[in-house]
Amino acid sequence: RRFGHATATLSAKLAIVEWYNRVVGLELQDAAAIPEMLAFFRARGIRARFEIGPAELTNALALQLAIERVGVERIETALYAPIDALVAPRASSVSIRPSPFEEIDLFLDLWARGFALPGFLWADVKRLREAWFSVPGLERYLAILDGEPVACGALYVRGDVGYLCVSATLPEARGRGAQAALIARRWRDAAAAGCRYVVSTTPFGGTSQANMERAGMRSAHSICIWLDYGMAL
Repeated sequence: RRFGHATATLSAKLAIVEWYNRVVGLELQDAAAIPEMLAFFRARGIRARFEIGPAELTNALALQLAIERVGVERIETALYAPIDALVAPRASSVSIRPSPFEEIDLFLDLWARGFALPGFLWADVKRLREAWFSVPGLERYLAILDGEPVACGALYVRGDVGYLCVSATLPEARGRGAQAALIARRWRDAAAAGCRYVVSTTPFGGTSQANMERAGMRSAHSICIWLDYGMAL
């Protein structure tokens, strides 16, 4: 549903999955509609999240959110790099290969396990993600370690920009270079596709951000994720 410049997306069946229950594009001129946006979610028992970038966030907008008991939940970082800035990863025993659609179930399983998706959500979330992970322009990859797939990642190309996304590693395989290898492979493939830049988003200050910065990416800006704390539990 549109609220001026803002767009709210809602999935009653997946109420706790924030990717499907959030508001993007909110600007100060639409702040008067914040109570209506919250009611849109609350009426269905869903705690709304607002994704607000630094260009849109003002003191006045933050005040309006606070009045409605919407506060910052976490901060994410948007990263970017010119295509020729790649720093080659250190040698490892990890190999990377494309993941064809025929093995989408394997890809989805790695992704779900890597993100510790609760078991009761797997069927519905994986069905929705299957559609997204197969859109035109998105290429899937698996990281292989000791003969077994241990991590996944994807590259989405649009124009001259390559988006490094959908990265997850099984807990038992972390710290062994899988994501470094995935970043490098997708970056090189983005260059081969004619991209001038690579971009990504990740939780602020975490391991994923460190991996991307070691590969040559740098922070562009932060994104605040605001949560409806006024909704009764």
